[in-house]
Amino acid sequence: MKILGIARHRATLAAAMTLLYCGSRTPDGRAEVVDEDDVPLDPRLDLVAHASTGFEFGYGGAGPAQLGLAILADAVGDELALQYHALFTCSKIALLPRDDYWILTVSMVRDWMRQTLAVHGSEDLPHRRLGEPAPRLSRQKITYSA
Repeated sequence: MKILGIARHRATLAAAMTLLYCGSRTPDGRAEVVDEDDVPLDPRLDLVAHASTGFEFGYGGAGPAQLGLAILADAVGDELALQYHALFTCSKIALLPRDDYWILTVSMVRDWMRQTLAVHGSEDLPHRRLGEPAPRLSRQKITYSA
């Protein structure tokens, strides 16, 4: 799946960020979310199965919740994703354009997570290494030692 318009932004965004999440709709209206290499994002049904039928965006619901969980798990880890994906879904995923393509960077997601942790006072969480480079999409559980 190639998203129209992404090519002209790819060089600029790639210089600033190594990982992108790109969402769009197929001709039949199904939501698709891929990384910058057009690899589909893992829905992480192993963590929580909100929507086994796939991702959605642009409103609140099960499909958007699955997308929020998947993006957070990929960008900041499973534990934070499990704790904050409902808030991320309401504040970011539900507001994405429903009928157009969109791009989120890992930097945007991590900035949201930092701000959320600052508001909620979660300094005691052991996985707060948000300044580290994003792991590539290996689809394996990544743990950071404290």
